[in-house]
Amino acid sequence: REMLNIMQPDTYAQPHLHPAETGEIWTPYQGRICAGTFTKSGSIVEIAILGRNDKTFIEIPPHTFHSAVVLDEDSVMYEISQGPYDSNNYKRFATWAPDEKNVEEARKYLSELKRQLGFFNY
Repeated sequence: REMLNIMQPDTYAQPHLHPAETGEIWTPYQGRICAGTFTKSGSIVEIAILGRNDKTFIEIPPHTFHSAVVLDEDSVMYEISQGPYDSNNYKRFATWAPDEKNVEEARKYLSELKRQLGFFNY
């Protein structure tokens, strides 16, 4: 499965994992994105800045909570994963992070996450 994600600095993607034995590879096409992985309780494990002048890809292992923080306007990320898409079993969202539909809580969480990562001006 391949997909392009076109995102803005205020884009919030609720941290999630993929319960199937499917990892992901992210590579930047345009702009810069901070990829982050998390423990099961929500602590940051690793971050990587993806961009043409930064890291050119990251591999996210199966069963790993992850999300992205967009650093540049009109950022585009190319995502590759194995296997067929199954909407019933594709993502398991982190319960420690707000739902994407809860706009106010998501905005607060994203702001705090950027602060933790050191991206105060994004």
